[in-house]
Amino acid sequence: MNLRCKISPISLCLCAWLAGCAASPTARLMPDSYDHAQIPPATRSSDHYSAWIPYSRAPTATVAQAMVHVALGEARLQAGKQLCNASLQPAQVMGIVGPLHIRETPDQGGQAFWFYRISVQPGMHGCREIDQSEQYRALQGNLPAWLQLSPAVDTSRAVGLLDPP
Repeated sequence: MNLRCKISPISLCLCAWLAGCAASPTARLMPDSYDHAQIPPATRSSDHYSAWIPYSRAPTATVAQAMVHVALGEARLQAGKQLCNASLQPAQVMGIVGPLHIRETPDQGGQAFWFYRISVQPGMHGCREIDQSEQYRALQGNLPAWLQLSPAVDTSRAVGLLDPP
């Protein structure tokens, strides 16, 4: 059986262009960039996981988002194992900001980052017999440097992670 396939000139040009983009290590779609002032403020009544991932480590928003979720899952597992041989359970998500592509001004160093914040109901779940402050500290101790835990203001005062004003 003799099959013939016709490829239109437009399809051929599109394939060649896509192949060229894929082969070029610098070819990526640059997202809209934001500055620090454009990041929505965090509420004081939620726990927040805020990530500042260097653009060089996560070339796309999807990669940055995945890195945060994987790091959080591993930190919950490790902290739970250290405290009570269980996994710390995630709280209900109250809101998400990002990933936003943040570009510093030249006087700030000119670096590019992905900012991603997950806001959850306050409190830790999974190790009932362990004090909340210990659970917060264990979780933060297992997070990578680019991912920070900021407990809700009332929770922070109660567990000793924030000095009262």
